[in-house]
Amino acid sequence: MIALLLMSFLPPLEPVSLPQDSLKESIIAYKKVVQARHQEWEVIAHIDEFVQVFQSGTGRLAEIADALEIEEGKPSELKKERTLIEKQQALLAKTVWKAFSRKQQTEKNHQIWTAAIYAFGQMGSFGSSYIWKAFDDKRFRKDLDFQSLCVEQIGLTKDYAQAEELIDLLDYKDAVIAAKAADSLGQFRAASVVVRKECVKKLVKFLESYRSAGVKDSSNPIDQINYRTIRGPFIRALKELTGQSIGTSLDWTKWWNNNKSNPKAWKK
Repeated sequence: MIALLLMSFLPPLEPVSLPQDSLKESIIAYKKVVQARHQEWEVIAHIDEFVQVFQSGTGRLAEIADALEIEEGKPSELKKERTLIEKQQALLAKTVWKAFSRKQQTEKNHQIWTAAIYAFGQMGSFGSSYIWKAFDDKRFRKDLDFQSLCVEQIGLTKDYAQAEELIDLLDYKDAVIAAKAADSLGQFRAASVVVRKECVKKLVKFLESYRSAGVKDSSNPIDQINYRTIRGPFIRALKELTGQSIGTSLDWTKWWNNNKSNPKAWKK
């Protein structure tokens, strides 16, 4: 079945016919195994299959974009195909979310949920909203590892519209989550200057805030542990977003003050 799903994306420029029937069969089968009491490995196999189809569609969308740019092929047909692929990708992400209809906190279900989050991380903007939905799910509010995974995978979507949500987590109650938010922001090095500047501004601000808290009361081990937890990820993110190799909080603050309005400092 996977071969049939992938074959339709092979032609580089000619419009393709999306395998609606085959995909429909896969989705129906997936929903059935999700509802079944066991069959966890089948659920994960379907999720992997959906990711492969999604990625094939992403490749085809890149070909369509190139064809439209160089005016090769019929624009109307290419745009129609693009719309169909985007609708299919939205459907794939929505379908993967069905994994969370399993409610019981079991090890097998946790493996399924984890597979789904990894899948969403490869689904760009179609996956990011579902990752946040899982992050906010009351089932996982005390599961720091799972929430960390969610935040980590947001960065891999390269959905730069999520920068603000990640920035909001830089001073999260759990430093581990704040560190993962910084790691994700570090994935946004190809974002626009506006986005990168806002990320750097807040990373510098909170990096110094964490450092100051740790220094101010050296008898408070929590503040010191928090600073040690976020320091590496925050500085790595700043290096990725700016191309600089600065290593201390105070030097980053100085760099930001000197370069926040310097266009040359923000060239990609």
